[in-house]
Amino acid sequence: MEVRNWLFVGLNQLGKVGVSVGISIIYFWSAELYPTIIRNSLFGLNSMVGRVGAIIAPFIADLVRTQPYTGYLVIWLHILFSVTESML
Repeated sequence: MEVRNWLFVGLNQLGKVGVSVGISIIYFWSAELYPTIIRNSLFGLNSMVGRVGAIIAPFIADLVRTQPYTGYLVIWLHILFSVTESML
């Protein structure tokens, strides 16, 4: 039983490190996608959209449980907005 706990904790920490490294890489890489002239504005917009998504995610998860079709519609609209914003 003790070995399973250590394995669980180790894999959990490895997952946290992987997510942190992935987010850091995406954060710095996304800044290089835009031309220098508008980099600050679009990078700020990118960060804002990500933070808004993180804020409303728990509410959308609850909405999917209570009203599946409406919840999935909200998710698809957010995906569509994110794709459109990234094409700027």
